Amino acid sequence: TGQAMGRLPLLEGMPVIIGENYDANGGIVNGSEGILKSVQYTIDAQGHQHASSCIVIVPNSTDQCLPGLQPHEVAVMEETTEL
Repeated sequence: TGQAMGRLPLLEGMPVIIGENYDANGGIVNGSEGILKSVQYTIDAQGHQHASSCIVIVPNSTDQCLPGLQPHEVAVMEETTEL
């Protein structure tokens, strides 16, 4: 098929599930369902593309959002750090 096994294409508009508790008070928790709005990629030294962040629309989240995002839009990063 020419497709790499074990890789999932990320397509805008596809349903996704949040896999971590990002903001329990904001309703962005493990199992939250959303729609993929956009994906940002990086390219490694071998020329392979890797998703580094994405924007997910989570309808059941609160209206509070980060600057530059619309209500219910959530930024999901490749890796997270506890602050």
